[in-house]
Amino acid sequence: MVDAQTVGVVVTAASVTVAAIYYIINLRMVQKKMAVDTTILYGNLITAKEQVEEWRHFILDADFTSFEDWANRYRSDPKEFQNWYTVMGTMNQIGLLLKEKIVDPEMLMKLISPIWPKYVWKRAAPVLKGYRVYLNEPNFAYYAEYFFKEAERMYPEVKVPTASP
Repeated sequence: MVDAQTVGVVVTAASVTVAAIYYIINLRMVQKKMAVDTTILYGNLITAKEQVEEWRHFILDADFTSFEDWANRYRSDPKEFQNWYTVMGTMNQIGLLLKEKIVDPEMLMKLISPIWPKYVWKRAAPVLKGYRVYLNEPNFAYYAEYFFKEAERMYPEVKVPTASP
C-alpha cells in the first residue's frame, strides 16, 4: 500500500522533472531565436547603404595588388583606411560569431551568399597578411580568416571570379 508521503514525493519529483524539461526546451528556443536575430542583424548591417559603399569601394574600386601597394596608396587616407577597417572589422566579428557558434553558418551563408566572404577575402587577404607582419601580430583579424575558411569548407564549388565586374 502506498502512503500519502510517497505519493507527495513522486508528484514533487515528476513536477521538478517536467519543469526541467520545459526549461531546457525553452532555453534552446531562446538560443535559436538569438542566433536568427543575430544573423539577420548582420545581414542588415552588411546591406546597409553606407556599408555597401565602403565594401564596394574596397573590393571593386581600390587599386592595389599587395599590402605595400595598398599601404603606399591608401593607409594615410582616413576614408580609405576606414573602408578597409570596416570590411575587416565586420568580417572579423562575423567570423567570431561563427567560431563561437552564436550564428548558424548555413543560415548566414544562405542570407549573404558564400561568394561574398570569398570575394572579400581575395581582396583583403594581402592587406591583412601584411598587417600581421607589420604589427608583428600573427593572429590579427584571425576570425576574418576563419570566416573565409568556413565559407570555403562549406561551399568549395563556389569560385571567385578572376575579373571585377
